[in-house]
Amino acid sequence: MEQKLLTKEQRNVAHAASVDTARAILCTVLIGDGKIVATDGFILAEAEIDHDPKDNGKTLLIQAADILKSKDNRLLGGVVLSTNGGGNATLEGVDTLVTTPQDGGFPNYKQLYEGLDNEVLKIGMTSNVLQKLLKVCGKDAPITLTFFGTDKPIKYSSGEVSGIFMPATIQR
Repeated sequence: MEQKLLTKEQRNVAHAASVDTARAILCTVLIGDGKIVATDGFILAEAEIDHDPKDNGKTLLIQAADILKSKDNRLLGGVVLSTNGGGNATLEGVDTLVTTPQDGGFPNYKQLYEGLDNEVLKIGMTSNVLQKLLKVCGKDAPITLTFFGTDKPIKYSSGEVSGIFMPATIQR
């Protein structure tokens, strides 16, 4: 039996998964190759983990909702993922959740990174700033970000709301 402690930060990757059951494979989280990965087709999130569960030679696909339901065991500082190569995976935190790994082919997300070698601009902001910006813009209208250079504010617009915000430039 393989076991790995998944931290809250690693499990947060599951928030990128789709909730549209018509695209069922995108409602899963991929665990394998030293990573936990989720996507909804627009946002891709991944985090490194030092665990590589294999189920009959394949990576493991678990419903994102099951990952998100799991609550940290405070003594352990996370949720323990247990796999035995059989038909089930267990998530043990405050409660124990037995989940059945899903069948299907997770999208080849690695190809999306091809050609992303030449950085043009890198900005940084805390998640609090980003969450505040998203609240300002609201949930329904698309958000447009316009960049004017590495040392200038970024202009945003969304529906009837627009403004600027000051990102922190990340040193390369």
